[in-house]
Amino acid sequence: SDFTTVERVNVYSGTRSRLSQAPVTNADFMTDNTGFARFVMGAKKDQFSKLYYRKSEDDKWELMNDEGVSGKIVSPIGFSADNSVAYLVSQEKIGPNAVLEYDIATGTSKVLARDALADPAGRINAIGKRHIIGVYSEQLHKPVTQLFHPGSGTATIVHKSS
Repeated sequence: SDFTTVERVNVYSGTRSRLSQAPVTNADFMTDNTGFARFVMGAKKDQFSKLYYRKSEDDKWELMNDEGVSGKIVSPIGFSADNSVAYLVSQEKIGPNAVLEYDIATGTSKVLARDALADPAGRINAIGKRHIIGVYSEQLHKPVTQLFHPGSGTATIVHKSS
C-alpha cells in the first residue's frame, strides 16, 4: 500500500501491530509528548499538501488544512508540555511564515509568533524535554529567538544563554 502506517513493534519477539494508517500518501506523522500520533501530513493525487488531526487513537483523521483550498501549507512542529496546545507553521501568502497556537480543546488557532523579516528556521525545545517553547529564525546569519511564553523559567534560561 502507498499509505504510510504507524506500527508498534515488540523488540523482543519482532511482532508488529498497526496503530494507524494515513489518509494520504507520502505521509509524515507528528506525535505528541506521549508518543501518540496526532497529526499526519501528506498529499493525494492533486499533489496539494493536506494536514489531518485526530484527538484519540479511536477517532478518524479529520482534515485540518488543504493547501488546494487555503492556498497555504500548514505543518505541525510540536506540542506544549501538557499536550493541550499544538504549534503549527503556516506558510503565509505574503511575508514570513507564522507560528500558530492550536488549542486542542476548542479547535481554535491564533498567530503566536511571526518574525518581520524571516521564516522560522527551527524549534527551541525546553531543556532536556521534548516539548517546544519557541522558534528561531536567521537574520543576516544571526539567530533570532521567539519564545512563546517568555516569562516561564525555561524560557528565561534559554534567553539568557543566547
